Order: sequence, then C-alpha cells, then structure tokens
Amino acid sequence: MREGTMLKFLCVLIFGLTSVKSDTSHVSLTGKSGAEHKMQQQFLFLLASITDKVDPAIESIKADLDSSNFRKQSYGWALVGGGFGDSLGEYVENNRNPQDIFTTPSAIYQYGYNLGYGFGFGGPFLLPTYLNDVNFDCSSESFVALVNEYQYGYGVPQRVGSTELTNFGLDAKQSLHCLLQHSGDYVEAAQVEYLIDDLIQAGEAVVALRQ
Repeated sequence: MREGTMLKFLCVLIFGLTSVKSDTSHVSLTGKSGAEHKMQQQFLFLLASITDKVDPAIESIKADLDSSNFRKQSYGWALVGGGFGDSLGEYVENNRNPQDIFTTPSAIYQYGYNLGYGFGFGGPFLLPTYLNDVNFDCSSESFVALVNEYQYGYGVPQRVGSTELTNFGLDAKQSLHCLLQHSGDYVEAAQVEYLIDDLIQAGEAVVALRQ
C-alpha cells in the first residue's frame, strides 16, 4: 500500500472510530434520559396506587374491627347474663323469696358467686379499653395533602435529593399512621406500606439517573 493511500486509510479509520464513539455517547445519554422518564412514570403510578388504596383499606379494616368489637361485647354480655340467669335459676329452683337474698347465707354465697363470675369474666369485654379503636383520623386526603406540600404531584422535582425523599417517606407513613398501625394484622394496610417503600425507591432511582 502506497504512503498516500495508507494516510487516507488511517484518516478514514480515525474518523469512523470518532463517529462511533460520538454515536455511542448519544445513545447512552438517550437511554439514561429514557430510564429516568420511565422511573418518573413509575413514581406517579405508585402515587396514584397509594391514593386509590388508602380509603378502601380503611373502610375494610374499620368494618372488621367493628365486627370484632360487636363479638367481644356480645360475649361479655352473655357472661354477665349467664351470671344473672344462674342466680334466677337457683332462686326459682329453691323457692326463694326476696328476703332470702339478704338473709340466707347459702343464697348470698351462690348469688355472689354467680354475679361475680359473670361480671368478673364478662365485664372486661364491655370496657372501652378492651375494644378495638375504630376512629381513623387519616384518609387519602392526608396523603394527597402531603404530596402537594412536597410538590410531588408531577413527579420528582429537579431540586430533590435522596434526603428529602427519605423525609417524604417518613412523613407519608406518619400521615397514614391510623391505617399503617394495622399492617401487622391486615394485608390491606401492609400493602399500602409496601407501596410507600416502593415509591421512595422509584424516586431515588430518578435522582440517581440524573447524576
């Protein structure tokens, strides 16, 4: 190969490699931008999913807790009523009169035992402290208000870093504490808590792709 031809070949080769490198850089940036866009869409999807699931979850859990409280109170009243019923049965069976209730030792002991058993075992089921708390002071509106406060309604803003996202996750769980406190017993609450964790991870991915 002559010297002039070799020089031209080297120039073409160098130009070609430079073009490929430039094109690869362009593709890489485009891919990174596309990935960021997808994670932003995932972030918005999770925001909507959480908002949609909060109120139905609260409604479902509250209904179950109300039912549980009703069962507890019914059981308590059954025990108390059983104590009265046993006392009444003894009264009729032994042809008691009202005076016996206060003057006959066997009657006093029996009625005291029956009523004490009924109230002793059934009474706690009737106390408010024994019943489930069914007052839910949070809702999807609480979560939406927090999203608006952080200005995340259109995705993760450019100014946001990982620290702020972490704080948002903590605040989000706090704003929905009335629901998430039941995550150990109800799958509906646990699902919302998991979605909040996924939301923060999606937001952190957006931040990382911008770097």
